[in-house]
Amino acid sequence: MLKGRTRKRAGRDYQMRAAVRRRGDKLWACLFLALMILTVFMIWSFSMENLRDSDRTSNAALRIVEAVARQFKFLRRILDAARLTPYTIEQSFRKIAHFVEFGLFGMVTQGFIIAIRRFTGHNMVHGLSAGLLVAVVDETIQAMHDRGARFTDVLIDFGGVMFGSLLAWMAYALFHACVRARIQRNP
Repeated sequence: MLKGRTRKRAGRDYQMRAAVRRRGDKLWACLFLALMILTVFMIWSFSMENLRDSDRTSNAALRIVEAVARQFKFLRRILDAARLTPYTIEQSFRKIAHFVEFGLFGMVTQGFIIAIRRFTGHNMVHGLSAGLLVAVVDETIQAMHDRGARFTDVLIDFGGVMFGSLLAWMAYALFHACVRARIQRNP
């Protein structure tokens, strides 16, 4: 049991540590919020490109990925055995790129929710809903720029949000399991 000055000193130390922790949480929350905004900007800026520019961007990225994939024998064999047409490869690449973009958005959205210490099932659903909203707006932007807007693209985008959110939740659970194990080892 702490007495007198020792208790006051311990109370002040706790308050100082709590203030530092809150400041750190605010920094993480600001970082994740900035990443959310940048991710949405990136997604929507790609959607605002006209069809010719979008094809050019996708083809340039696809050539880089193919060059890297050809460096690995097993990937080269898979690509050669599949005998995919250039159109099929390009469309698959576009869908995978959308999935990855929205996966990133799901991760940073859930990271923001974790950083503001509102990690409940209710708020996790808010993060998923934000991802669905961004996906619907993304397809609307594509439709306005004479590009094909499809319901299946919204489903692929939302699947990416769900996958990214799942990764964030798993990372959060793993981190807390490690922290709890450390606390139990060193009480």
